[in-house]
Amino acid sequence: MKNLQKILEKLEKDRVDADNDLIRNINRVIGDVNRLNGDFQEHKYRQSLASNYSQSAAYANIVMLGGYAAAFTIWNILQEELTSKQSVIIGLLLMTSIFFFAGFEVYKMIRGVREVARLDSLLRDKLPLKDLEQGWGIAKDYFALEEARMWKYQIFITVPTGFGAGCYMLSILVNNLVNML
Repeated sequence: MKNLQKILEKLEKDRVDADNDLIRNINRVIGDVNRLNGDFQEHKYRQSLASNYSQSAAYANIVMLGGYAAAFTIWNILQEELTSKQSVIIGLLLMTSIFFFAGFEVYKMIRGVREVARLDSLLRDKLPLKDLEQGWGIAKDYFALEEARMWKYQIFITVPTGFGAGCYMLSILVNNLVNML
């Protein structure tokens, strides 16, 4: 009888230990899933930000190029009516805007080429072939977010100077029209 009781106690202890192991494993898996979900959510967030930056930058570039075309067209139309001082002010504002706009685009191009070359060798050396596409996607998003941090400085210089030139020309044009009446 005593042996039977020892056997039953051992079975009960083994069952409790097995249950505790199961709970520990379930908690570990839940923790892993939560960590992976957190990493996945962060990755999706970064992807969304990078995509928004890329779309905003492309749209802003189109608007800026259209603005430059309009500004130079109006400047050309007004050229005969502008004093040399007015022409120099407009030219300086437009050239400052264009210089920073084109400079940032060249910076992005050079940085992009360097990053692609660096990341290509790094990813090929460190990642299995099956993970390269995902690695490139993550690297591209990271690169776009880094670029977005610089983009705001470029925008704060190019837009006010270009817009300032346009407003100055508009005021000259309106003044000339009022004087004609």
